[in-house]
Amino acid sequence: LAVAEALQNEDVLLIEAGTGVGKSLAYLVPAALWAKQTRTPVMIATHTLHLQDQLYNQDLPFLAQAYNAWEKKTKSKSKKNLLFALIKGREHYLCSKRFKFFLDKESFTESEVFFLVKLLIWLPNTLRGEKQELSLISHEHYLWRQVNAASEMCHAAACFVDDYGCFYARAWQQALEADIVVTNQSCLLANHELASDAFPYVIIDEAHHLEQVIVDQSTLVLDEFELKTWLASLGGKEKGRWKGLLRSVGLFDQSDLSESADLLHKHIQLAIRHAKIFFKHLKGILEQSADSTVKPLYQRDLRISYQIRNQDAWFAQEEIGANLKTCLSGILDALQLILDSQKQEKKPRLDPNTIKALIKEAKAYLFVLQKTIFDQDERKEVVYLRLDPRLTSMSICCAPLQVASQVQERLLACKQSLVLTSATLSVGGDFSYALERLGLHDIAVCHLVDSPFNYRKQVQLYIPPHLPQVRDRGYDQAIAQEISKLCQLYNGRCLVLFTSYQQLKRTHQLIYQKMEKEGIQVLSQGIIGNRNKIITAFKKNSQSVILGASSFWEGVDFPGDQLKCVVIVKLPFDVPSDPVISAMLDLYENPFSEFSLPRSILRFRQGFGRLIRTTHDQGLVAILDSRIVNKSYGRDFLISLPSGLGIVESI
Repeated sequence: LAVAEALQNEDVLLIEAGTGVGKSLAYLVPAALWAKQTRTPVMIATHTLHLQDQLYNQDLPFLAQAYNAWEKKTKSKSKKNLLFALIKGREHYLCSKRFKFFLDKESFTESEVFFLVKLLIWLPNTLRGEKQELSLISHEHYLWRQVNAASEMCHAAACFVDDYGCFYARAWQQALEADIVVTNQSCLLANHELASDAFPYVIIDEAHHLEQVIVDQSTLVLDEFELKTWLASLGGKEKGRWKGLLRSVGLFDQSDLSESADLLHKHIQLAIRHAKIFFKHLKGILEQSADSTVKPLYQRDLRISYQIRNQDAWFAQEEIGANLKTCLSGILDALQLILDSQKQEKKPRLDPNTIKALIKEAKAYLFVLQKTIFDQDERKEVVYLRLDPRLTSMSICCAPLQVASQVQERLLACKQSLVLTSATLSVGGDFSYALERLGLHDIAVCHLVDSPFNYRKQVQLYIPPHLPQVRDRGYDQAIAQEISKLCQLYNGRCLVLFTSYQQLKRTHQLIYQKMEKEGIQVLSQGIIGNRNKIITAFKKNSQSVILGASSFWEGVDFPGDQLKCVVIVKLPFDVPSDPVISAMLDLYENPFSEFSLPRSILRFRQGFGRLIRTTHDQGLVAILDSRIVNKSYGRDFLISLPSGLGIVESI
């Protein structure tokens, strides 16, 4: 009823629905009825593709069948079935035009040949043209970026003459004709068409992710590998002929454009040289700073603080950045000259869409360079460096610290009603944190629906009092011993949640051999395989345990006897040295109580929620962090859990 009222009254609604409520159908039913009544589509945006696919392949077909049967039984005058559609981000669809351009390359590497064969076999048989239908391996994801519809070079209208048509345009047309449209949060926020008033009613599920999705969407990144690849793809001259992307616009045989082409070639070569110097100097700043932090897989980050900006090394970086800016501006000007020369012709000889796309990309690089090196506003954003060791690629990034203005611009300004729902939006029943972070104070209606599960009977909470503090000697061994005991007690069937990949790996080394001797398979994230591989293996083998980090704290379901024990190794606080977190903490008078604590509690509740997924599930949640009983804030974590839980100190 709350969702129906929000749609009718054009409210902003935050609704926390506990596990087992049947949240999906609870908002799909009023959404479908409202869409039919008003003849206006309702959009559902999720965070994960898993939930997106569940809605599209399970919940909506079930609802449509029930609705259509009801329409037939009541002999409704509308005589129209409930229609639903799925639309993903542009990057998920093949662009026929870009694929043809890829095919026109003069030569291919071995990996490109295998990629092409895969696409050529798949293309005649696909209806949606989605990446998900392909089984791409690691390096093929990079190749997919060269043929997907995300590029500015992809223009839907230009593809309709193609044998296959434009897959993205086709999905978009189906969305316009549907009553319910399913997408994901990232697509909703990035896609101007979806953010328009064509879809005035929006329900966002998994809404506890919304702030981070907006931060990710709004973060500007100048990446070494990406910029160098872009510059190289523009091409150059070899034996008087153009190579690379500019070959497609016909510059190599346009004699009247030779002066502009030569100028463009000059600036491309200069930009390649200065980009190398630019990122090399940034890498030196990162490596020489004692403030840089190491992240999972040894990624290194450094916040560019006010103190760093007033050092000689940064002044030198600004000079180097100015040189790179001059080169990129030269590329932009040369491209603009080429485009302007074609405007005088009734039938342009060059492809204007491709040149316009290059101009837009050049402007984007210039904007990010200006923002990260010269124009940072520390009250609103944070600039930081990131070194990815896997690609040995350096990046400089600029992330927003608050998203309220983005929520206003991208959602509230163009939507009549906005519903945000999740199992974890409140802290102890208080929505203040979510309201403050999203800028929804004074305009949102909040509603809380408790879970129907009997947690008092279904869950036992185990908090061992004998474990040492994190910095105490023998901490790792004590934690490993406790985890081993629980795994043996339940003969596997345990999910162990870590906040640190390093501790996960140390624990794996300490328990692996012992568990193998007991016939228990240890499935450790990042060691045995990726998330999907581990989930599949866990479901197949009842005598197995998962050691998982961030991605296992939510979005995994193991109902029934598949899972009997969830172990929370440490309370999930953010690393305060993370550049973005560090800058966000600076915004608050009491950063721990106003920011760190509520964020951690919401994450903690997600981890706790992995155990009980149905009314028949039973099991134990073990918390191996003594701070939950030794620190005053530990009580805040405990009262955030369902009431009536029995706590035991031994098993």
